[in-house]
Amino acid sequence: AYSYYQERKDQLYGYGRADVKTLAGWVVTAPRDLPAVQHRAFFRESYNFLANRYGRDNTVLAVVHQDESGAPHLHYNFIPAVPDRKHGGEKICANDVLNPRELRDFHPALQKHLRDAGINAKVHTGVTGGMNRTVKELKQEREYKRDIERGVTF
Repeated sequence: AYSYYQERKDQLYGYGRADVKTLAGWVVTAPRDLPAVQHRAFFRESYNFLANRYGRDNTVLAVVHQDESGAPHLHYNFIPAVPDRKHGGEKICANDVLNPRELRDFHPALQKHLRDAGINAKVHTGVTGGMNRTVKELKQEREYKRDIERGVTF
C-alpha cells in the first residue's frame, strides 16, 4: 500500500509544501442491526461507493476488520485528488475534497447507494462518536475540571 501511495502521489501536483494533506480516510462500521450474513455485501458496496466517489486510482488501502470493540468496519484510505485547472492533470487538495458540503452529504449519499444496491442498512443515525462543543462550553468544561482538581465542590 505504501509503495502504491508514493507512486500515485508522485503522479499528482502537490504544491511542494510539507503541510499538504496527502492521505485521507473514512471508517465505515457495519450497523448493529445488519445481519452478519449481509456484512460482505455491505462492505463490498461501501467500498464501491468510496472508490467511485474518490477515484479507484486514488484508493490506497481498503481493509475490513474487527477490533476489540467487536464491530466490523472498513478502513478506506485515499489520496484526495481533484482536477488541476492551473497546471493540468490532477492535484492533491484535501480542502477541495473533504469540504463542509462533502461532509454533510456523505452519509445520505452512502445510504442511497446501499439502498439502490438492495442493502437495507441504516448507516447514519445522527449520533457520532465525537462531541461538538462551542468554545464557551470547552472553557466551562476546563474550569469545571480545574475546580474538581482543587477540591471545590458545588
